[in-house]
Amino acid sequence: ADSLNAKIPENCSKGANAFSIKESNVILPCESSSVSYNIHNTCSSELRRDIRLLEVGAINTELLNASTARHRVSSSNNSASKVLGKKLYKLNVRSIDLHSMHESIEEIDFFDLPYRQVQVEERFDVVVCSMVINCVTKPEDRGKMLSLLYQHLRPGGYCFLTLPLLCLKQSPYITPKIFLEMLSGNDGLGFDAVETKESPKLAFYILKKPCKKSSKANDCSSIETSHKEKLSRNTNKTKFKSMAIVNKGKKFRNKFAVIL
Repeated sequence: ADSLNAKIPENCSKGANAFSIKESNVILPCESSSVSYNIHNTCSSELRRDIRLLEVGAINTELLNASTARHRVSSSNNSASKVLGKKLYKLNVRSIDLHSMHESIEEIDFFDLPYRQVQVEERFDVVVCSMVINCVTKPEDRGKMLSLLYQHLRPGGYCFLTLPLLCLKQSPYITPKIFLEMLSGNDGLGFDAVETKESPKLAFYILKKPCKKSSKANDCSSIETSHKEKLSRNTNKTKFKSMAIVNKGKKFRNKFAVIL
Protein backbone atom coordinates (compact mmCIF):
# COMPACT_ATOMS: atom_id res chain seq x y z
CA ALA A 1 0.00 0.00 0.00
CA ASP A 2 2.90 2.35 0.69
CA SER A 3 3.94 2.06 -2.95
CA LEU A 4 0.83 4.05 -3.94
CA ASN A 5 1.84 7.50 -5.11
CA ALA A 6 0.16 10.31 -3.20
CA LYS A 7 -0.65 11.92 -6.53
CA ILE A 8 -2.90 9.52 -8.37
CA PRO A 9 -3.04 10.43 -12.06
CA GLU A 10 -6.58 10.07 -13.36
CA ASN A 11 -7.49 8.14 -10.22
CA CYS A 12 -5.69 5.10 -11.63
CA SER A 13 -2.76 3.81 -9.62
CA LYS A 14 -2.30 0.31 -8.29
CA GLY A 15 -0.14 -0.37 -5.30
CA ALA A 16 0.76 -3.75 -3.87
CA ASN A 17 -2.09 -6.18 -3.35
CA ALA A 18 -3.79 -5.07 -0.14
CA PHE A 19 -5.04 -8.53 0.69
CA SER A 20 -3.40 -11.68 1.92
CA ILE A 21 -4.43 -15.04 3.28
CA LYS A 22 -3.70 -16.30 6.76
CA GLU A 23 -5.02 -19.72 7.75
CA SER A 24 -8.80 -19.72 7.25
CA ASN A 25 -9.15 -15.96 7.45
CA VAL A 26 -8.91 -13.34 4.75
CA ILE A 27 -6.71 -10.58 6.14
CA LEU A 28 -6.94 -6.95 5.12
CA PRO A 29 -3.82 -5.17 6.39
CA CYS A 30 -3.81 -1.50 7.18
CA GLU A 31 -0.57 0.13 8.30
CA SER A 32 1.02 -1.84 11.14
CA SER A 33 -2.23 -3.47 12.26
CA SER A 34 -4.75 -5.62 10.38
CA VAL A 35 -8.46 -5.64 9.91
CA SER A 36 -9.39 -9.31 9.75
CA TYR A 37 -12.61 -11.22 9.51
CA ASN A 38 -13.25 -14.93 9.53
CA ILE A 39 -15.36 -15.63 6.45
CA HIS A 40 -16.53 -18.90 7.99
CA ASN A 41 -18.71 -16.67 10.16
CA THR A 42 -21.59 -16.74 7.67
CA CYS A 43 -25.32 -17.26 7.99
CA SER A 44 -24.97 -20.93 7.10
CA SER A 45 -23.13 -23.63 8.98
CA GLU A 46 -19.34 -23.57 8.92
CA LEU A 47 -17.99 -24.12 5.42
CA ARG A 48 -16.44 -27.54 4.87
CA ARG A 49 -15.69 -27.00 1.21
CA ASP A 50 -13.06 -24.74 -0.31
CA ILE A 51 -13.83 -21.03 -0.15
CA ARG A 52 -14.68 -19.69 -3.61
CA LEU A 53 -12.78 -16.41 -4.06
CA LEU A 54 -12.84 -14.01 -7.01
CA GLU A 55 -9.95 -11.55 -7.32
CA VAL A 56 -10.78 -8.63 -9.60
CA GLY A 57 -7.89 -6.73 -11.17
CA ALA A 58 -5.20 -9.18 -10.07
CA ILE A 59 -1.70 -7.75 -10.38
CA ASN A 60 0.12 -10.74 -8.87
CA THR A 61 -0.46 -14.42 -8.11
CA GLU A 62 -0.33 -14.23 -4.31
CA LEU A 63 -3.88 -15.46 -3.81
CA LEU A 64 -3.56 -18.05 -6.58
CA ASN A 65 -0.39 -19.39 -5.00
CA ALA A 66 -2.11 -19.57 -1.63
CA SER A 67 -4.89 -21.68 -3.15
CA THR A 68 -2.41 -24.32 -4.36
CA ALA A 69 0.01 -24.27 -1.41
CA ARG A 70 0.29 -27.54 0.50
CA HIS A 71 1.75 -28.66 3.79
CA ARG A 72 5.17 -30.29 3.57
CA VAL A 73 5.58 -33.38 5.71
CA SER A 74 8.49 -35.72 6.29
CA SER A 75 8.46 -39.07 4.55
CA SER A 76 8.21 -42.08 6.86
CA ASN A 77 11.05 -43.77 5.00
CA ASN A 78 13.43 -40.87 4.89
CA SER A 79 13.07 -37.97 7.29
CA ALA A 80 15.26 -35.80 5.07
CA SER A 81 12.83 -35.96 2.16
CA LYS A 82 9.64 -33.95 1.99
CA VAL A 83 6.30 -34.85 0.43
CA LEU A 84 3.26 -32.69 -0.16
CA GLY A 85 0.41 -33.04 2.29
CA LYS A 86 -3.08 -31.56 2.38
CA LYS A 87 -3.87 -28.07 1.16
CA LEU A 88 -2.55 -25.30 3.34
CA TYR A 89 -5.60 -23.08 2.75
CA LYS A 90 -9.14 -24.07 1.86
CA LEU A 91 -9.29 -21.80 -1.17
CA ASN A 92 -10.53 -22.00 -4.73
CA VAL A 93 -9.31 -18.77 -6.37
CA ARG A 94 -10.23 -17.26 -9.72
CA SER A 95 -8.05 -14.24 -10.55
CA ILE A 96 -8.99 -11.97 -13.45
CA ASP A 97 -7.67 -8.79 -14.99
CA LEU A 98 -8.46 -6.74 -18.08
CA HIS A 99 -4.82 -7.00 -19.18
CA SER A 100 -3.33 -10.09 -17.59
CA MET A 101 0.33 -9.93 -16.62
CA HIS A 102 0.61 -13.63 -15.77
CA GLU A 103 -0.51 -16.80 -17.52
CA SER A 104 -2.38 -17.93 -14.40
CA ILE A 105 -4.46 -14.74 -14.31
CA GLU A 106 -7.46 -14.95 -16.58
CA GLU A 107 -7.73 -12.07 -19.06
CA ILE A 108 -11.35 -10.98 -19.02
CA ASP A 109 -13.32 -7.81 -18.45
CA PHE A 110 -15.09 -7.96 -15.10
CA PHE A 111 -18.17 -6.45 -16.74
CA ASP A 112 -18.34 -9.47 -19.08
CA LEU A 113 -18.16 -12.01 -16.25
CA PRO A 114 -21.51 -13.86 -16.22
CA TYR A 115 -23.45 -14.28 -13.01
CA ARG A 116 -27.07 -14.78 -14.07
CA GLN A 117 -26.28 -18.28 -15.35
CA VAL A 118 -24.79 -19.23 -11.98
CA GLN A 119 -26.99 -20.50 -9.17
CA VAL A 120 -27.02 -18.07 -6.26
CA GLU A 121 -25.57 -20.57 -3.80
CA GLU A 122 -22.79 -21.42 -6.28
CA ARG A 123 -21.49 -17.86 -6.51
CA PHE A 124 -18.41 -16.57 -4.73
CA ASP A 125 -17.91 -16.57 -0.97
CA VAL A 126 -15.40 -13.71 -1.27
CA VAL A 127 -14.74 -11.03 -3.87
CA VAL A 128 -11.53 -9.01 -3.61
CA CYS A 129 -11.50 -5.71 -5.50
CA SER A 130 -8.38 -3.76 -4.62
CA MET A 131 -7.50 -0.49 -6.38
CA VAL A 132 -9.78 -1.22 -9.34
CA ILE A 133 -12.85 0.98 -9.11
CA ASN A 134 -10.67 4.10 -9.29
CA CYS A 135 -9.44 2.88 -12.70
CA VAL A 136 -12.98 2.77 -14.11
CA THR A 137 -13.44 5.97 -16.07
CA LYS A 138 -17.20 6.65 -16.00
CA PRO A 139 -19.27 7.28 -12.84
CA GLU A 140 -22.08 5.09 -14.24
CA ASP A 141 -19.65 2.21 -14.79
CA ARG A 142 -18.28 2.56 -11.26
CA GLY A 143 -21.82 2.19 -9.96
CA LYS A 144 -22.33 -0.82 -12.20
CA MET A 145 -19.12 -2.39 -10.91
CA LEU A 146 -20.24 -2.00 -7.30
CA SER A 147 -23.59 -3.56 -8.16
CA LEU A 148 -21.88 -6.49 -9.90
CA LEU A 149 -19.62 -7.06 -6.89
CA TYR A 150 -22.83 -7.53 -4.92
CA GLN A 151 -24.41 -9.82 -7.52
CA HIS A 152 -21.37 -12.11 -7.82
CA LEU A 153 -21.51 -12.90 -4.10
CA ARG A 154 -23.55 -15.66 -2.56
CA PRO A 155 -25.77 -14.65 0.39
CA GLY A 156 -23.53 -14.20 3.41
CA GLY A 157 -20.47 -13.62 1.22
CA TYR A 158 -17.88 -10.89 1.74
CA CYS A 159 -16.46 -8.18 -0.49
CA PHE A 160 -13.06 -6.65 0.32
CA LEU A 161 -12.93 -3.26 -1.37
CA THR A 162 -10.01 -0.82 -1.48
CA LEU A 163 -9.64 2.51 -3.25
CA PRO A 164 -7.46 5.63 -2.89
CA LEU A 165 -8.58 7.92 -0.09
CA LEU A 166 -8.04 10.90 -2.37
CA CYS A 167 -10.97 9.72 -4.49
CA LEU A 168 -13.30 10.20 -1.53
CA LYS A 169 -11.74 13.25 0.11
CA GLN A 170 -10.51 15.30 -2.84
CA SER A 171 -13.55 15.26 -5.13
CA PRO A 172 -16.40 17.76 -5.29
CA TYR A 173 -18.91 14.95 -5.86
CA ILE A 174 -18.38 12.50 -3.02
CA THR A 175 -17.29 12.05 0.59
CA PRO A 176 -16.44 8.92 2.62
CA LYS A 177 -19.85 9.19 4.31
CA ILE A 178 -21.72 9.40 1.01
CA PHE A 179 -19.75 6.48 -0.43
CA LEU A 180 -20.61 4.35 2.58
CA GLU A 181 -24.28 5.27 2.14
CA MET A 182 -24.04 4.13 -1.48
CA LEU A 183 -22.73 0.78 -0.34
CA SER A 184 -24.95 0.13 2.66
CA GLY A 185 -27.59 2.83 3.05
CA ASN A 186 -31.35 2.53 2.45
CA ASP A 187 -30.92 3.99 -1.03
CA GLY A 188 -27.70 2.09 -1.69
CA LEU A 189 -26.69 -1.35 -2.89
CA GLY A 190 -27.68 -3.35 0.17
CA PHE A 191 -24.32 -4.38 1.63
CA ASP A 192 -23.81 -4.63 5.36
CA ALA A 193 -20.68 -2.64 6.26
CA VAL A 194 -18.83 -5.05 8.55
CA GLU A 195 -15.81 -2.81 9.01
CA THR A 196 -14.19 0.23 7.45
CA LYS A 197 -10.75 1.69 7.92
CA GLU A 198 -8.54 4.40 6.49
CA SER A 199 -4.80 4.65 6.10
CA PRO A 200 -3.12 7.91 5.04
CA LYS A 201 -3.60 6.92 1.40
CA LEU A 202 -6.24 4.20 1.19
CA ALA A 203 -9.82 3.47 2.22
CA PHE A 204 -10.67 -0.13 3.16
CA TYR A 205 -14.11 -1.72 3.32
CA ILE A 206 -15.25 -5.15 4.45
CA LEU A 207 -18.77 -5.60 3.11
CA LYS A 208 -21.19 -8.46 3.59
CA LYS A 209 -24.06 -9.51 1.37
CA PRO A 210 -26.86 -10.01 3.89
CA CYS A 211 -28.86 -13.19 4.32
CA LYS A 212 -32.58 -13.62 4.20
CA LYS A 213 -33.33 -15.90 7.09
CA SER A 214 -35.74 -18.77 6.49
CA SER A 215 -37.62 -20.72 9.12
CA LYS A 216 -34.70 -23.12 9.42
CA ALA A 217 -32.01 -22.09 11.86
CA ASN A 218 -28.71 -21.02 10.32
CA ASP A 219 -30.14 -21.26 6.81
CA CYS A 220 -29.06 -18.57 4.37
CA SER A 221 -31.42 -18.38 1.42
CA SER A 222 -31.32 -16.21 -1.68
CA ILE A 223 -31.98 -12.49 -1.37
CA GLU A 224 -31.79 -11.73 -5.10
CA THR A 225 -35.53 -11.11 -5.39
CA SER A 226 -35.72 -8.88 -2.32
CA HIS A 227 -32.75 -6.86 -3.55
CA LYS A 228 -34.39 -6.29 -6.93
CA GLU A 229 -37.62 -5.30 -5.21
CA LYS A 230 -35.67 -2.82 -3.11
CA LEU A 231 -34.11 -1.25 -6.20
CA SER A 232 -37.53 -1.12 -7.84
CA ARG A 233 -38.99 0.73 -4.85
CA ASN A 234 -36.17 3.27 -5.13
CA THR A 235 -36.74 3.91 -8.85
CA ASN A 236 -38.35 7.29 -8.26
CA LYS A 237 -35.65 8.44 -5.88
CA THR A 238 -32.94 10.66 -7.29
CA LYS A 239 -30.31 10.05 -4.61
CA PHE A 240 -27.07 8.66 -6.09
CA LYS A 241 -28.56 8.68 -9.61
CA SER A 242 -26.74 11.83 -10.70
CA MET A 243 -23.58 13.77 -9.96
CA ALA A 244 -24.24 16.51 -7.42
CA ILE A 245 -21.62 18.85 -6.01
CA VAL A 246 -21.39 18.23 -2.26
CA ASN A 247 -18.06 19.95 -1.59
CA LYS A 248 -17.93 23.61 -2.59
CA GLY A 249 -15.62 26.55 -2.28
CA LYS A 250 -12.22 25.09 -3.13
CA LYS A 251 -10.29 23.35 -5.86
CA PHE A 252 -10.19 19.57 -5.83
CA ARG A 253 -7.55 17.20 -7.11
CA ASN A 254 -9.89 14.82 -8.92
CA LYS A 255 -13.43 14.41 -10.24
CA PHE A 256 -14.15 10.98 -8.80
CA ALA A 257 -17.88 10.21 -8.66
CA VAL A 258 -20.21 7.20 -8.56
CA ILE A 259 -23.69 6.99 -10.06
CA LEU A 260 -25.89 4.04 -9.06
